[in-house]
Amino acid sequence: MYQQTWSDWNATHTYHQFRRIGKTFDWKSQAAPRFQQYFPHVLFLGNLYLFSVLIYKQYFFDPTLAHKPTSPLIKNVARVWNVVWSVFSAAGFLGTFPCTCRVADANLPSSLWLRPCIFWNFLYCWTKPLELIDTLLLMAAGRDVRLVHWSHHVITMLFTWFAARNFILPASVFSTLNFGMHAVMYGYYFLVSFACWRRPLKRYAFVITWLQMAQFVVCLYSLYHFYDLYTTEAFVASAAMYTYYLVLFAQLYRERFVEKTATHVKTQ
Repeated sequence: MYQQTWSDWNATHTYHQFRRIGKTFDWKSQAAPRFQQYFPHVLFLGNLYLFSVLIYKQYFFDPTLAHKPTSPLIKNVARVWNVVWSVFSAAGFLGTFPCTCRVADANLPSSLWLRPCIFWNFLYCWTKPLELIDTLLLMAAGRDVRLVHWSHHVITMLFTWFAARNFILPASVFSTLNFGMHAVMYGYYFLVSFACWRRPLKRYAFVITWLQMAQFVVCLYSLYHFYDLYTTEAFVASAAMYTYYLVLFAQLYRERFVEKTATHVKTQ
């Protein structure tokens, strides 16, 4: 008869511990103090990130080399990063989706369906600093770091950590949509890194930008619909952030697809 080894027991034990944490996770006692404690560190990281982007664009970025082939090492690292982040985001989307579907039940904070969602929202906020790796990979490959890229990374990171001290359930709409958007986006980046997928998928690149704009429209509607659950400070900051993102991505869509298509038609 097969005897369970210590390593098997430990893996099983760890798995059930993880599930139990998700079901009994309490934001006020387990999450909020940590976000408050480490927020100065994240603020320092945000400033260091902005300084690094500024130095890179001022002294190291060469527009004439922006389209040179990426080294195999950087390309493979980016592939691993994209597929890992796509899978994690898909899991986060499934984990937080019940919150979005039942956000009207915000008066039931102890219900079983809500606790795992809160835990996934905790992971959403905690992993935001890791998304800055996107920028490091772009700089390592010699690519341009656009305003829409670096600004939304640093603003979202700082905003989520600042707002995470007081969790508001309707705010999970943004985390759910963002998880879903990242699952699609990073999966797309992973696939187009292969030559066989690049050509057929590039023609649908505009869909990614459409989805990004759509998520901010939904977030603005959600913010308006549940405005009485937000403090004035949180409402104004959230509305400003979503509107800013919507304008940035609309401008990106115009530059990449509308103006580019019009120029291509004129040259024919």
